[in-house]
Amino acid sequence: EEITEQYNTLFDFDSDYGCLAYEVADDHSVVKKFETACTKLGYDMKLIDTFGGSDNNNFLRNGITGIVIACGMNQVHSCREFTHIDELIKCSNIVIKLLTE
Repeated sequence: EEITEQYNTLFDFDSDYGCLAYEVADDHSVVKKFETACTKLGYDMKLIDTFGGSDNNNFLRNGITGIVIACGMNQVHSCREFTHIDELIKCSNIVIKLLTE
């Protein structure tokens, strides 16, 4: 801007963030609720960093804390992507548990 003013020319700049990185602490209540739901259902769970993008990036950017629940995604974003019915049922059970307790 200083240089364009010095030479009496125009300056135009636009920036857009498609996906901002985030991190939710392992001890956050959202994570604890997820862990509790999995424990009550007898499901093994683990927290991992994905380095991917989802709607959750924008939710967090706007003050809504959440996590992404992996729901049986195998060979993601490939022509061989697939899932199993039992994986979808488990994910559904977790969502129901989170909504009702």
